[in-house]
Amino acid sequence: MGKKDRVKGNFKSSSASRAAELLANSNFSPLAANFSNFSSFSFGNSFVDEFEGVNEDLKVMLKKLNKRDSTTKIRALEEICNYLSTQADESEIKKLLPGWPKLYAKISIDVERRVRILIGNAHLIIVKTLKKKIAPHLKNLIGPWICSTFDPCTDVSNVAKEAYNIAFPSKPLEALIFCQEDILNYVSENLFEKTPEQLSDPRFYSKEEILMKYSRFIVTSVQTLIYLIEKLPKISIQKCQDQYDTIFSNKQLWNFAVSDDAPIRKSIYNLIKSLCLNNKDIIQCNISTISPIFPGKVFSEKETSIYGDAWETLVLLTKESPDSWILASHKKPLINKFFNYLKTGACLSIEVVYPCLITLLANFPSEIIQKENFYHDFFENFWKGYSNQRMRMDNSKIFMKSYLECIFYVLTQDVDEKLKEELIEREFMDVIKSTIEPFANNDVKNIFRSNDLIDLISNFISNLNVSSKIDKLLFNFFNENYKKLLIEKLINIDESSVSKVNFISTCQISSTLLIETYKKCCVNKSKEEQTYSEEILSFLLKNMICNLKINELLSGYSVFISNTVLVLPQLIESESIMKYLNKIFNDELLQIIGSSEPLLNNFYCLISEYFRVLAKNNETEKLDNTWKNIITTILTQERNSYLSILSSLFEHIKMKDIKKDFSLPELDNIIVDIINDNEFNNSKIASKLLTICLSCYNTDLQFISESTTNICIKKIVDEFNYFSSINHYTSIDGKFSVSSLLTVIELLNILSDISLLKGSLIHHLPSHYNFDIISKILSFFIFSVNFSEYIEIEENEEYSRDSVNETINVFTQLSKSIWDNLKLEIRKGSIEANEVKELIGYLVSERNNIFKDINHHGSPAEFSNQIKEIILLTKDEAERDNIINKAIMNNQEYWKNLSKSYLVNNIMLSMVKEQSKLVTFVKTKVQNNENILYDIYGLSFYARLAIFTLNLIKELSVDVFFKKNEFNVRNRLWVINELILVQNILNDSNLLKKTTNSIISSESLQADSFQYDINSIVETLSAKEKNESLEKDDEDEDEDDEKEGRKTKDEEKEETNNEELDDEEMSDMYWDTIIELINFDEDTEVTNNDTIIILLSNAFKIIKESGYQYSSVFNTLLGYALKKYEISEERAENLISEVIEPTIFINDENGIFVTLPLLSMIRNYLSESKIFNMFKRKLVDKITDYQFSDILSSKDSETYDDVLKSLIYLNTCSPNIKELMDEEFEDEEYMFLSQQQSMFLIKTIMGWFEDQNNLNSVDENINSELCQLLNILLISLCEVSGSHWEFIINYCISNLKNADWNSDIGKVLIYNTVNIILSIQIFSESDRSVESLLESYENYESDIYELLLSLLILLCSTKSEKSTNIMPSTPLSILQSTVAKTCSYIPEEILFEQTCFNELCSVLNTLNSDVQVITCNLLLRITKNTIQTQSLKVETKGLDGSEAIPDTLLSIASKSPKVDDQFKFVDNEVNSHKILGYLLSWIIILEHFNDATFELKSVYTTQFRQQNNLLNNFMILISNILNIGKNDQGFDISNWDVDEFDIETFEPNDISICVLSAHLYWKSLKNISSLVRMWWNELKNRQLSIAIEQYTKKYITPLLVSKEMESVIKTDRSQYENLVIKPNKSRNEIIAQYVIPSEESYLDIIIKIPPDYPLKQVVIEGGQKTGVQESRWRSWILSSSAVMVAQNGNIMDSILVFYNNVKLHFEGVEECTICYSIIGVIDRQLPNKRCRTCKNKFHAACLHKWFQTSNQATCPLCRSQF
Repeated sequence: MGKKDRVKGNFKSSSASRAAELLANSNFSPLAANFSNFSSFSFGNSFVDEFEGVNEDLKVMLKKLNKRDSTTKIRALEEICNYLSTQADESEIKKLLPGWPKLYAKISIDVERRVRILIGNAHLIIVKTLKKKIAPHLKNLIGPWICSTFDPCTDVSNVAKEAYNIAFPSKPLEALIFCQEDILNYVSENLFEKTPEQLSDPRFYSKEEILMKYSRFIVTSVQTLIYLIEKLPKISIQKCQDQYDTIFSNKQLWNFAVSDDAPIRKSIYNLIKSLCLNNKDIIQCNISTISPIFPGKVFSEKETSIYGDAWETLVLLTKESPDSWILASHKKPLINKFFNYLKTGACLSIEVVYPCLITLLANFPSEIIQKENFYHDFFENFWKGYSNQRMRMDNSKIFMKSYLECIFYVLTQDVDEKLKEELIEREFMDVIKSTIEPFANNDVKNIFRSNDLIDLISNFISNLNVSSKIDKLLFNFFNENYKKLLIEKLINIDESSVSKVNFISTCQISSTLLIETYKKCCVNKSKEEQTYSEEILSFLLKNMICNLKINELLSGYSVFISNTVLVLPQLIESESIMKYLNKIFNDELLQIIGSSEPLLNNFYCLISEYFRVLAKNNETEKLDNTWKNIITTILTQERNSYLSILSSLFEHIKMKDIKKDFSLPELDNIIVDIINDNEFNNSKIASKLLTICLSCYNTDLQFISESTTNICIKKIVDEFNYFSSINHYTSIDGKFSVSSLLTVIELLNILSDISLLKGSLIHHLPSHYNFDIISKILSFFIFSVNFSEYIEIEENEEYSRDSVNETINVFTQLSKSIWDNLKLEIRKGSIEANEVKELIGYLVSERNNIFKDINHHGSPAEFSNQIKEIILLTKDEAERDNIINKAIMNNQEYWKNLSKSYLVNNIMLSMVKEQSKLVTFVKTKVQNNENILYDIYGLSFYARLAIFTLNLIKELSVDVFFKKNEFNVRNRLWVINELILVQNILNDSNLLKKTTNSIISSESLQADSFQYDINSIVETLSAKEKNESLEKDDEDEDEDDEKEGRKTKDEEKEETNNEELDDEEMSDMYWDTIIELINFDEDTEVTNNDTIIILLSNAFKIIKESGYQYSSVFNTLLGYALKKYEISEERAENLISEVIEPTIFINDENGIFVTLPLLSMIRNYLSESKIFNMFKRKLVDKITDYQFSDILSSKDSETYDDVLKSLIYLNTCSPNIKELMDEEFEDEEYMFLSQQQSMFLIKTIMGWFEDQNNLNSVDENINSELCQLLNILLISLCEVSGSHWEFIINYCISNLKNADWNSDIGKVLIYNTVNIILSIQIFSESDRSVESLLESYENYESDIYELLLSLLILLCSTKSEKSTNIMPSTPLSILQSTVAKTCSYIPEEILFEQTCFNELCSVLNTLNSDVQVITCNLLLRITKNTIQTQSLKVETKGLDGSEAIPDTLLSIASKSPKVDDQFKFVDNEVNSHKILGYLLSWIIILEHFNDATFELKSVYTTQFRQQNNLLNNFMILISNILNIGKNDQGFDISNWDVDEFDIETFEPNDISICVLSAHLYWKSLKNISSLVRMWWNELKNRQLSIAIEQYTKKYITPLLVSKEMESVIKTDRSQYENLVIKPNKSRNEIIAQYVIPSEESYLDIIIKIPPDYPLKQVVIEGGQKTGVQESRWRSWILSSSAVMVAQNGNIMDSILVFYNNVKLHFEGVEECTICYSIIGVIDRQLPNKRCRTCKNKFHAACLHKWFQTSNQATCPLCRSQF
């Protein structure tokens, strides 16, 4: 505050200290005297003086609280809170307590809300820390503390309450009682001693702030007083009764009730109210003081916010002390003031005042009530109040309700009967009259709602009727007057004297009033007696029907009659009324029908009731004649009119439940026209009429004939079928018909109305159509409509896509609503069981038909929902099972036959899984010649069935689908095996990327997700079995415990061991069961109810019958079995000896389909087993017994099968060789076979191939297995020398040369052969002694790698457009990766000899990331060698024109792939590999600029410039990948070193591709900066240009500048004499000086690097240029700049150009007279072309450019011919 006006030299103190100084001055104004009591409270350092021993820092903070400005206080309090909570301990806080009450008392009432909150927070911290230790100072603190809990700011009050609850958690009242006297003293002082001026200094606070603070001060004090009265027990209050009496007897307290401040007045109102409720004695003692002040104040209260409090207080005070009205009337009667107040209409709050009047009236003192004309004056002034401007329709009901309540109250009191009759006759009857004739008084009409008045009057009359306090004579008096009024207004009326509209209104209101009164009186009447107003209604109805004729009164009568008959239809059954009705129905009514449709609307109810009575009395002839006359008369009107009349008439008749056939030919014709012309689609009236007619089908009431009904239903069926055909099946024209949708919606509306009107559609539709319609309704909400962004709306239909989607939603919801209603009817039992069964049968049959139709658009999930809905129709478990069985096509045989067309028998899958080797032994090959169809999701019927079944299991739950039968065995377990088969077929198809004759037409369905669902099912079933077993065991244990009693610790320990033993025994028993069921000789019945065992048994039986098909299923089930119970070595040996070995050596035809999965499973459990080693030895013996002639046997022979099976079995005994390779042979103890066995085996194999020609004559299947076997034997023989190594290598070379790489088995053979070579390469890097092997290998190394590179190119090259867009199969991809990995070992001397660079470039686009990366590495190695060779050649021999980046690379780089908005690398996506290949090609392209000579870089740069859009496409793609220029933030590369990139360790993924892209961007800016700069400057996309600049500035420029600086600093300057370089990293500047020793001076240039370098070129400024001409100097600077601007040079290149120019200048070398530079900018050569005439020298490049631009070969200076 004071600092703002302080100036230099002004030594006066700030305002706060000056105020203290003035206060001390005796000459200060008298106002200071008002502050004398509070001076210590306001000024000086008194706060700080109170806090002795407090930390000095805290004292400084406390001192700041003396300041006047709130900001200083807030900051000080924040510092105090922070200090107390973080730095001060309990002892230091305790030192605050002596001065804290005084500080808290002052600050807690501060004007600023935030100051009060912060002092509360500080107080809370102190209380939390000290808790009960504040007790010694509690009495000084409690007053302001309690007052703070009532602070109007909730934050302040909440923190005070929290502190109080923490301080007194269990005894809050005891604290109040203990400190009651101190609190009362504090409150008394606040109320009676403090003034606004004492609380706030007028010099520093505005008047508003002073009054606001005082108001809050008083209000909190009064609230504290109220709190004590309400919370403390009376006995505690009596202890301080004197203090209370002093406070309440002080007139100053009650004078606050007339304060100008509303919150203060409100607090006093609440105080009086609290005293009335809690301490009436105080009120009575002080009533003489209160009465002259308070009651009268209520009628002058103007503040609406406290109006409710004032009147509530008035009511309570009047009730507790009625005499207060007399005491308040000392000068002037208060009742007169009250009447005047009523007359004004409760001027401020109608809602508050009028509900209180009945209580006031009941509690007025007798002196007032007994005055003459009191009630007359009361009601007169009351009624006048309705003219108040605040009276509106929304609150006028409150006024009238209070008015009638007060009348009723007086009628129940013991007052003069004449007064009561006068109240009824004058007051109440006037109200009724105003109600039934609102038009007679516009003021009443505009203020009161008719419905509100009717409700209140009918309540009043009902209460009069039933109240025991109302005399019967009085009620009869009212009744006579009421009836007389109605007759006068409704019957005895001259039609010429009343308006038609007004009379209709009177009839409407009168009938409604009578009916409402009737309804309310019905509640309290007995059954025998007649309800009040029923007699009046009957009398009026009869008179109106008698007088019924076409005149001005007819409209009003029609309304009254309609309303009355609707509620009391029995009234017309009297003979007198029916007599009149018979007459008018053949005369007046027909005239009305023919003349006035609006008037007729009021007679529908009368007509329908008349027909009901005729039907009830069996007057059929009269009914028929009347009906025909009415219909004939109706049909004389226009079509829309008679359709409307008929629909309304039918609807009313239908409501009366009349049993009658009303059909007529005329009505049939109308309905047929509606249905044939689709009129129901355009006309709501026609639709309604049709609905009503159809809803009566199969009931006792008919409006149309049965034949007409059939026509209508046939129309519905046809429309449904048409809509279904174009929306649930493949559309021919691809157009969407909105008109068809709208038609179906209207028909559904009709059906919905029928179902709502009559319930079940089964009963109320013809039997030959009902099921079909219900089936369509089910499909309508189950299956989505064929409308998407790819479907167009028919051309003649102009609808927006959004509106169509909304309409489709309506269609779906409507269908579901009808279906749900049907389900509800079935649940209620409204439909017979046999009908439900028939319906279910039809629905399931229909569902199966559309399910088998592959053209139907339903998804498997939708079909499963459909079946679920059908299942919900029945509770019969057998019926539900039947539905499920039919839904999944009943049995396993159906699935088995279906699967045959989809089996995948491809030997290439053996690269992925051993199981696929079995395809060789499939004797009956499946011919997939059938043209398989697919639905819109790419699913075949087989896939659709499988996915549907999975979804159905999820929908119904595993327990329901696989429900247990009576033998405790789960039903339908065979489904799991079929699903596993589907999963395996799907997995094989996905591995082969098979799209024709496959189970699916795309990879939209992944086998992994399918397998997850099956695993979940199996795990759920296994878990349930385990839980059931445990529950059973628990029951048995409980029984045992009861018998055995308590066990000792030893027994418990033994029991635990037994439990572990039990688990092992369970496992052994489990596998014994499995071993038992695998019996090829006879069928074994499974007695175990275990799910997996049942499934294994099922699969095994099928394998015995059909062979290979279920071998994969059996293999999968073994995995589940292992997961449940791991097999022991002993049981694994049993499998060998009891199952596998007998099967192998018996040579059962289908045995291998079981034994191979078993052998694969158990081999890891038998590594040390002697039985297993013996088994392998038997296999070796069997193989070594074969002769070469056996190997050459025909494929169809048993010998061929035996040889191949033996090799497969032996290979299967070995763990995966690749896993062993990955372990790098760390497990040296592993030995597949002993060396002796291995050598014997390999010698046998070598003997088969003694003749080299034999290598080409062996079947590729056997060759492939031999390769795998040799690879396994490498481990055993790697350290054994001998001729076998040369044989193995020659064998591999032969296979690589002769294998048919186009065939499947050829690829498998190549794969196994290459694996041998890969194993040898890995051996070469191991620590094992393999010299003999490597020596043999090196002799053939060149031939091997040449073959491998050729194979890599053959297997990976993408020659056709089709192959570039289809991902290779997984086996082919594995083969490609293996070959590529083998090629990565190629030595450089062999690699550089190859001439396949261009062919390898094409491999970059292979859809295999491993191959792409390895190929890129090979090309990089070749490129580096080529650049090195070419640089050396150019330096020695110069350019010969052959130097260029290969065209094949540029061709790849010119085809930029597309990048999505959010880049993601997906390994099985074609475009991802195209992007990867493209980026890898740029690695090689940019590598050409690394370590290349200046001349080579110039050639490459020129080549770049000649390629259109090459760089542009590259930069755009990089920007897209790095997300530059998009709304999101660009890829953050700060965590990676993008200036380095190791291609050998590169693994493509989202992040690594982004890092690679960033590296390429960095490399392009480093190597071809001039080209990138030129591209950026020409970029037209402003947003992208700015984004690239920002990205470069943030991430790339710092790296490049750092590299440039580092390069300049590390340059060896010893070879550059007199060159001085001064880099300045902080300013991104480099100063290059050339020192002239002889002159002791220098020349220098300053190179300034911009912040967005190299997008913006460096600036080279000339510094010191001693003795150099300006033109020459500029030429040198320009030459230095040109090196970087145009020639992709770096800063050091630029410095050297400057250095050489200066150095050669001083050496006397002549400069080029074209560029004025000695060093050539383009080729960095000296001027070497001299003109023969003028003898001037030129750079060759400058002269060449001159010839080109001038179009002549003359000297630039002398113009002589060159």
